[in-house]
Amino acid sequence: AGHFGADANGGEDGTLQALLSVVDVPFVGSGQHASSIAIDKQVCKAFVATQGIQKPQSELIADLDHIENAAKQ
Repeated sequence: AGHFGADANGGEDGTLQALLSVVDVPFVGSGQHASSIAIDKQVCKAFVATQGIQKPQSELIADLDHIENAAKQ
């Protein structure tokens, strides 16, 4: 079994896990699906909500206009 400490693109997003699974190399850690969901915080929050888990309210700030509008509220 392999244990990897990969970070950033390819290591945290499920890509490496998928590759290892395809070539039948056992590994320790989260699988492809869990990693691909967890790497994107908006996707993760949406998934968690479908499981009935309470989460704090949040807002995606995509650009400077969002920051300025949020500050006015």
